[in-house]
Amino acid sequence: DSNYVSGIKNRKVVPKKNRPFTPEQFKQVWIILKDYPVLEFYCMHVYYGMLRLITINRLTCKDINVNERKFNETITKTGVFNNKVVTKKLLDRYKELDLSEDNFYIFGKKELVSHWEASNDESRRRYYSNWFRKVVKKKLNLDSNQGINSLRHNSHYSFYKNKKKELEEQGQTNAHVLACESIMVYANKKTVSEVEAYLREVDFGLSIDYGQYID
Repeated sequence: DSNYVSGIKNRKVVPKKNRPFTPEQFKQVWIILKDYPVLEFYCMHVYYGMLRLITINRLTCKDINVNERKFNETITKTGVFNNKVVTKKLLDRYKELDLSEDNFYIFGKKELVSHWEASNDESRRRYYSNWFRKVVKKKLNLDSNQGINSLRHNSHYSFYKNKKKELEEQGQTNAHVLACESIMVYANKKTVSEVEAYLREVDFGLSIDYGQYID
């Protein structure tokens, strides 16, 4: 297999944080989530939407534009994003929901589209992180460096890998840089260098398209 991060210089110490799931772990995560539809949909936002957890917990009905297939302006770590695309996997589920109450949260307390009295966004995020830890992480005996955010790392790397391959097949000589630029908005990074540093942290030789496991 080709090395999809060959354009990124190695460094001596690779941090243990931010570990993605292995292919088998990834597969088992989604098998377990089938029994928890609300948590599954939440995790689909992590993987398919490539959103940070706190951003997912801030989503309300007014943030979802089904007709134009986009998230409306939403607050993120680095500011705001506008017109971020709602992928087909998410769109199909949104079409099944009643989004008429503008201020209802997409993710309530173990239910979709509801009012949720919580002290702050962080407490909502913590609720879903703990739910994942109880029903997925403990069952699979995942280590301390793996959790719900591992799905986002898997998604970013897979996106980069596939985009780089596509650009190379088109004859682009700077495919690595262009692929990094493509993922910047999704990874909440502002420069190619930041994307490269991030990919060095999460890369452990992924060579498959993880999306095949979610059908």
